Amino acid sequence: MSAEPHFEGRGVSDYLTVMARVVWFVLGTVGMIAALLLVAWAANGFEPIGLHGNFLIALILGSVGASALAIALMGLVFYSHRSGRDENDR
Repeated sequence: MSAEPHFEGRGVSDYLTVMARVVWFVLGTVGMIAALLLVAWAANGFEPIGLHGNFLIALILGSVGASALAIALMGLVFYSHRSGRDENDR
């Protein structure tokens, strides 16, 4: 069994294209979350709802981290399905 990824007879260039799309999707999603938080902060700030200092930083890092983890895991599910490696284990 080969350790090289395969996409149903496609080449390595297709693999790199898919991985590049995943990376751009992750970066775009993190950028959109950051932009939404920036807009919310610029519009009214977070103090009217009682968020200060360390709690606000933890909220932002937790939101971005959870979103990045969810995106990465979903990307791995799609990668696993497309690569056909699931079929070899059955």
